[in-house]
Amino acid sequence: MITQNYRKAFSTKVSWLLLAAFLLMGLLLVGMVMLVITGGHTEMTKEQTAISSVLQNIIAFIVPAVAVALLSKMVDGVGLWHRLRLDKAPALKWVAVIIVIYFVALPAMNWITMWNEGLRLPASMQGIEETFRAAEDKAQEITTQMLQFGSLLNMLVMLMIVAVITALGEELFFRSALLGSALDRHPRRAHLLVWTVAIIFSAFHFQFYGFVPRMLLGAWFGYLMLWSGSVWVPIIAHAFNNGMVVVVSYLVEEKIFSDNKLDTIGTTDDASFPWLALASAVVTITLVILVYRTMRSTPPPYNPELTDD
Repeated sequence: MITQNYRKAFSTKVSWLLLAAFLLMGLLLVGMVMLVITGGHTEMTKEQTAISSVLQNIIAFIVPAVAVALLSKMVDGVGLWHRLRLDKAPALKWVAVIIVIYFVALPAMNWITMWNEGLRLPASMQGIEETFRAAEDKAQEITTQMLQFGSLLNMLVMLMIVAVITALGEELFFRSALLGSALDRHPRRAHLLVWTVAIIFSAFHFQFYGFVPRMLLGAWFGYLMLWSGSVWVPIIAHAFNNGMVVVVSYLVEEKIFSDNKLDTIGTTDDASFPWLALASAVVTITLVILVYRTMRSTPPPYNPELTDD
């Protein structure tokens, strides 16, 4: 009977078009609300930026994911929580995996980030590069502003916004809704779909000089959902990744840490070979393979016999 239900389900194209439409409407609505809040000013204060972030995650990410899941339920009868992969609690072993691989992969990810930031476009594309650099500088300015706390309470509020709300919103949209709807129809194309959504996830942030590390993170989050069968696992991984940035920035601000060494470990200031980054990459890949072989379950797609629209 589940087979019959899924043959009535939205095609991947229809699901993705609906998500894109709801996303654009959500972003437009958030933009209109922020115009009212800011009085039409293009520059936002730290508080206004925080409000914008919360509204974007709720209106542009969470609402579309839930709306499309509810529309799908009307067609095929699959429950909302099941459709969004929210019905399976994450096992503690997954939390341990997330923490271990985060720290093991840190030197490699830092080196990849440094490499991506150092990319240069051909001279004929200088105008495009200047546009990319300006956007990157603006994003860094906003990030720096958001990570200035002044008090423990402000840090905790920012932790809730940057880690919890952002992780919940982006994972429900990109992994639960976008990736999940495709996996329901094309379970045998799982790897292609995970990487496709990871590319979309990274491109959505409009940061060319952070594209590769963010794409790799997106792929990792996608595989976590694929192997665990629960979107709570990538939500926790995403929240932990973002939360570490907030917490370490606060510790540096309070002079508990002299500087943010987490951002530089694995990088090199000269032309020396990045041995630590290479070792980190090798160990990380080995651990990911072990995780895949020993901890994968049989998650949704719910009908493994259904392959194509």
